[in-house]
Amino acid sequence: MEGSPRTIENAETRLIKKYRLLAGNHATFEKIAVNTGSPIPVGFVVEGKLASTIKLGAPITFQDSSAAISNVKGVAEKDGELLIHTTTSTYRLRQEGSKQGGEDFELDDVDSVETAKGSVYRYLPDGTTQRFKKVEGKEYDPQAALVYVPDYAWVKKNASPDMLEKLGENELVYEQVLLEYVQNPYKEGKKVYIVDKEGNKLETNQKIVEVEGPVYLAFLTGDTIDFYIPVAHKPKIGYNTFDTKKYYDQETKQWMREQHLGNKVVKITLKKDTK
Repeated sequence: MEGSPRTIENAETRLIKKYRLLAGNHATFEKIAVNTGSPIPVGFVVEGKLASTIKLGAPITFQDSSAAISNVKGVAEKDGELLIHTTTSTYRLRQEGSKQGGEDFELDDVDSVETAKGSVYRYLPDGTTQRFKKVEGKEYDPQAALVYVPDYAWVKKNASPDMLEKLGENELVYEQVLLEYVQNPYKEGKKVYIVDKEGNKLETNQKIVEVEGPVYLAFLTGDTIDFYIPVAHKPKIGYNTFDTKKYYDQETKQWMREQHLGNKVVKITLKKDTK
């Protein structure tokens, strides 16, 4: 029928399959040009689990986000990158379609995760998480929020040149930069918060899963955001843990914050695996 979406064919079909932009896969797009009539600026990032395989004449929509990209006019590969041309703009594919680590599960399915240094994070019935550190034989107090920070390979592939300059030239420097903010809260005004795309703080796992759209770690000096990094609320192999909570200190009569950047996730145990 004239005017109805049609499946991308021939060379474009091969590109969609090559970059795995299929229904159910996760993908990240960055706007690199505005052609006409779009209020969304260049540099805006849209990501999520694709609601359907890309088709000419149809918008790109997501299962886990209210965000959308206007009707697709064409798909092309240029200088090793995939470009999505829409009725109003052009997007660059920043992260090809994937099952996000090959793990097809929901957060409610997760029993625990284990990191490279032997820490085990258990998901508790009240929505908090609790870390047990094997080398110390110690169980820490529950934390209100736990997210997963991309590794340097993801950052190098997806970050802008300006952000890469701030985050360093390799994995070691990258982790040192993050730890400078996380391990020294409020030193020289440095702070870290979990936020949504509007910058609203997300203090609990319950608030994080309610967000429609991406979630970030915002790294600040004073009230100025130095940089931010998109994070996952579901565990992913190779990503670092970041857990935090805000609490009221009875001695100082002040609100305080605990935060911890952990090691890379090496194992994810689902509830069905523990039965």
